[in-house]
Amino acid sequence: MDLNAKPSYPQENLRSPSLYLKIKTNRFLILPYPYSSPNQILRRRRNLCHHLDFLDFSDFDFLYCPRLRNPHFDDETVLHHMGLQLENLETRFIDFINGVFSLRTMQYVRKFRISCTYVSGTDSYCYSLESWILAIAGPHLQELQLFRPSAPGNLFHLPINVFSCTSLVSLSLLGPIILPKPSSPVHLPLLKTLEVNIFNTQPAESISTILSGCPILETLYLAFNGFFTDVPFIVVPSSVKRYTFVDRTFFEIDDLRIGAPSLQYLNITVTSSCLQYSVCSLDNVVEADMDIYPEGIHVSLVFDLLRALHKTKFLDLRCSTIECLLRVPGLDFPEFGYLINLELVLPNLNFTFLMGILQRCPILQVLSVEKEKKHGSSFLESWTPPTTVPNCLVSHITTIIFRGYHGSPKQVAFTAYILQRGLVLKTLTVHTHFSLSFEEKHWIFEQLSNMPKASNKCQLVFS
Repeated sequence: MDLNAKPSYPQENLRSPSLYLKIKTNRFLILPYPYSSPNQILRRRRNLCHHLDFLDFSDFDFLYCPRLRNPHFDDETVLHHMGLQLENLETRFIDFINGVFSLRTMQYVRKFRISCTYVSGTDSYCYSLESWILAIAGPHLQELQLFRPSAPGNLFHLPINVFSCTSLVSLSLLGPIILPKPSSPVHLPLLKTLEVNIFNTQPAESISTILSGCPILETLYLAFNGFFTDVPFIVVPSSVKRYTFVDRTFFEIDDLRIGAPSLQYLNITVTSSCLQYSVCSLDNVVEADMDIYPEGIHVSLVFDLLRALHKTKFLDLRCSTIECLLRVPGLDFPEFGYLINLELVLPNLNFTFLMGILQRCPILQVLSVEKEKKHGSSFLESWTPPTTVPNCLVSHITTIIFRGYHGSPKQVAFTAYILQRGLVLKTLTVHTHFSLSFEEKHWIFEQLSNMPKASNKCQLVFS
């Protein structure tokens, strides 16, 4: 046997799409490579880099806990060593990636991910990041994922070359990354996933131009940040099935349309915005999650969305959204004839309000209720048994989940009510609040265990 001969590897294995490089400080994790031992792979990593098509870098992997080296370090020493690591983290991170890029031509890289949590937005890093993107941007690039922390002045201008990568399937730009204004129409015929943070310092029409060139886009994440004075009229492509919209703007904008014909999953978060929305048809939405800040201008938006979502099967209403609803006296909650799973986070345990919602969900099967403790909340805990038992409680609800359970008198009374009327109830899960003592939790468990149940199949799961 010739010990100096190079090992023979099947050529198709070297070009396999599953060949993967994960960068972790100064070592390589390579999967899969069945024809060599790990030591052989590490010795030949320089040659192997000529065939890598998936690069994943994270500055977090360049940090270590000092106590792993010396478990006797006190807190002050640990902080000192962490500070030393952070001082030269950017230099080590940049040098390492440059070293990997120097080993091969990057035009055939299919996937490129880079996540920076601690590295600052210095000119040196931004210049390096731009050079790496320019090196991998080409006809073979299928996935580009960039993450940068939000910090004052930490802006990075994305090279326009990215929008000439016609093989892109997934593009994720999270953090203060400024999109360029395309000089010509964008054409990304294969793009299915787009995640973008939109800042007020970028051209207003950039995102509209990009969206218009994505004919088969399925997953869209848009987050508006900052003081906008000019937001384009964004039309969600008709092909989008999953839409996450986050609005953190502050100025009043004319109009923003929510909806798409193929939309099946909607997640919307609105903080202190004054955007004027128009809600399109959402008849095909299967699952919706709403977290909308309780300002007067948002109340009508919440009702417009709920009416448009009347055919959804899964609905999650966050605490802020519930507060919007509680601001309306004599609430006329829309009927959800298809809803089977409802999750509610309440500002306070207004069980009368909750029963009113259940009356409008005739085939509900799963109910999850969580209490969010909010300081200064004007909504008081209340419970008055309804004159009519909700149909879903009698004939459809099989699972009820309580989170943050305190065992207050009204909470216990409501629990007893649903146990006595839940004819098909199979599981009641109770997660007690973390602030309760062991004795308090035991007392709640004893109370719930001794309550009469209408369903002989009902099991109590206590946590």
